[in-house]
Amino acid sequence: MENELVSVVNNEIVVSSRDVAEHFGKAHKHVLDSIREILAAQNCAARFFHEHSYENRGKQYPEYLMNRDGCAPLVMGFTGKKALEWKLKYIEAFDSMEEQLKSLAPADRYMIADPIERAKAWIKEEEHRIALATEVKELEPKTRFA
Repeated sequence: MENELVSVVNNEIVVSSRDVAEHFGKAHKHVLDSIREILAAQNCAARFFHEHSYENRGKQYPEYLMNRDGCAPLVMGFTGKKALEWKLKYIEAFDSMEEQLKSLAPADRYMIADPIERAKAWIKEEEHRIALATEVKELEPKTRFA
């Protein structure tokens, strides 16, 4: 069940807004509204949500792909027994997928034959690590307050 909840897109574990709507029993338009509220309230949230689209009956519709940091604030606003059950399942799914990627990532990273491409991959990882560390520092006072 866990693998049905999350997927890997561009080496990032994500869940679609449509899947969140379906699993939490919400209308997709309401989930989109909630995501847009988060994006409007927090400028830094844009890196957690990736605007995307899907096709249905020949028409394009908006959806978002979100990583764990985007999914968490979205679903934490959902209430009820069913919502709690799904929150726990999403956490387990992200953890499971993360562990699977961790076990594969080091081998894949070092298998890059071209040293320039290998260096670019390392630089990208380091920039991501620094960005996350900076964000943690910024959010620490808020987490203590909460």
